[in-house]
Amino acid sequence: MIEATEKNIEKLISSGKVLVEIYTPTCVPCQQMKNNALAEIESEAKVILVNAMENMGAVDFLSTKGIGNISSVPILLFFEDGTLKKRAGFMGTKEEVLDFIEE
Repeated sequence: MIEATEKNIEKLISSGKVLVEIYTPTCVPCQQMKNNALAEIESEAKVILVNAMENMGAVDFLSTKGIGNISSVPILLFFEDGTLKKRAGFMGTKEEVLDFIEE
């Protein structure tokens, strides 16, 4: 997993299959998703983390990609070759995340 910043987010999502979790450090479901579901799927897609409290520049960049409003976290975004394909909320298992990127 790679922590994204305003400086590297565009390059990180530009190629291949990429999952982006927008999170905050105090969000328990965010930490559960990162430590369980996302930790197990790195062979299927690059996993990028965006701390919404510390990297608003990265969040602002993602908003230009059509992610819509961010009213709560976690938010899971699936990009393929730089194009946003899907957006979802909390997913607790590896299987849920794999289904999300394969649908």
